Amino acid sequence: MLLSLPAAQPDASSDPWKLVHPQAKWILGVDWTRAKQSPAGRILSRQFVGAETRLEASGLGLQAVTALERIIASGVAVDLSDHASAEGMVVAIEGVIDRTRLKKGLPPGTAMEKFRGADLFVPPKAKPGEPLMAVVASRLLLIGDRASLALILEGKGGIRDPDLYGKASRLAAESEIWLAAASLEAPPGEQAAPGGLNSVRDMELSVSLQRGLRLRSVLTAASPEAAQHLAGITQLAGALGKDGPAAWLRRAQIKNTGNQLALDLDIPATELEVGFEQARAAVRGMGQRTFESVLASATSAGASDLRPAVRGAQVTSSSPPAPKTRTIRIVGLDEGTKEVHYTAPSGSPLGGSTRP
Repeated sequence: MLLSLPAAQPDASSDPWKLVHPQAKWILGVDWTRAKQSPAGRILSRQFVGAETRLEASGLGLQAVTALERIIASGVAVDLSDHASAEGMVVAIEGVIDRTRLKKGLPPGTAMEKFRGADLFVPPKAKPGEPLMAVVASRLLLIGDRASLALILEGKGGIRDPDLYGKASRLAAESEIWLAAASLEAPPGEQAAPGGLNSVRDMELSVSLQRGLRLRSVLTAASPEAAQHLAGITQLAGALGKDGPAAWLRRAQIKNTGNQLALDLDIPATELEVGFEQARAAVRGMGQRTFESVLASATSAGASDLRPAVRGAQVTSSSPPAPKTRTIRIVGLDEGTKEVHYTAPSGSPLGGSTRP
């Protein structure tokens, strides 16, 4: 007589990398146990007061995590299109789980089944490949499609890509919030749009909260032109506002070398709370204004609002852009001066082109 053995439960405390999808191309980590002890972490906590209500309304049962410790998310692809699938993504949340709150927050009719040694919650009319939630013991909650959850619960999780593992382990040791990506590809059937996130091939991003907020990011794009577009978009985002995050972006150190883009930004803790409040006020005041209308109004500011991609270089003045067109001139590059044009024609999405 054959007996079915229980699946091996992932031990997140001894090896959190076992919670990563084995074919992962990107990994996101949040060490909230470390972050919440810092001045910047306490400011972030105050900014997210009220998020519990939104979590309860989501129907995912995330409000059941009453004492968050760590989040590790991973996925096999980056697809931001409207038809993107959630398959191949796993989110692992560690902390104290209140099962009573969990059940109250789930949609009516949600069924619970035993799955690889965990309690799997399946909403009514759940579609194949749809993210589900699994509770492992009392301190681990997993979210992902059934096939991805099975890999983790059977002890088959882990990072196979040595480059990705090296990045993730280094960033996790250096910072409280981090993102590592390697060997990314554009979604099947789609070309990498210049300046779009699907043009990114490798990425390192870290946020340290021990002394204010220190952000470091290095992107490797599909081509030098794509990297220049990403630099232009970053500068454009800083030019579209006066205070808060826009002001922070304007003083960021941005360096574009070949197909690589590096960004360094340091924000003192004393500025964080004021900046977040200014950003909230700006969002509330924006109302129904579209991104295109913001671009149109921003053109009146002229090229003086923009700063060079490499600190210390001078921006050469350029002729006024056409209506609804923004021109960013980036100087100090190894290849010489580059101009990035962003145009929002009436009735069409925001587009862009690059001219040497």
